[in-house]
Amino acid sequence: MSSNVGTQLDDIAKYIDRLKEQKRTTEKCISDLEKDRSTLEERIEEMRRRKDELDDRLRVEHERLQRQERTIHQVCVFIR
Repeated sequence: MSSNVGTQLDDIAKYIDRLKEQKRTTEKCISDLEKDRSTLEERIEEMRRRKDELDDRLRVEHERLQRQERTIHQVCVFIR
């Protein structure tokens, strides 16, 4: 009977060790995923900044084009 109890305790100890190892693996996985998410958030923010800068440049270039078109139109009207 006592050898059976000893075997059961040994099995329980091994089970607990496996659970602890699984816990460590899960914690590392969580840590890695959080790092990846943080990196992605930084990249997304950088891309938003770049998009905003491009939007500003595009707006300026559209305004420039409109001024050029108005000037061309005015010159053409003046020449006639």
